[in-house]
Amino acid sequence: MEVNVRNTCTECKGTRIVQNPVWAEFWAQPNAQQLTNEQTEAWFRERGAMRLHKGLYGDRIELFPDEEQTCYNCEGTGYNEKWMPMAEFLALCPGAPSVVVK
Repeated sequence: MEVNVRNTCTECKGTRIVQNPVWAEFWAQPNAQQLTNEQTEAWFRERGAMRLHKGLYGDRIELFPDEEQTCYNCEGTGYNEKWMPMAEFLALCPGAPSVVVK
């Protein structure tokens, strides 16, 4: 017999979103707060992180990448789940009664 065990995602802590790794790298710079908009655009452009968007009149507009994205670990559910044998599950539970399942 197996049980479905569901745990809160360790990456997003159940929020279903995580910070975009490119933004994490950007904010890790000691001078990130002092950069101008043009310098910030250049920084993202050098890394190929700017995304193209079709403007109202068919023109192409470059936009910054989203700072948050769907969690890659739980695929946006906020939890991870796996199937495990009942005996293995009970062994993880402190104070659980010993049960033999055949």
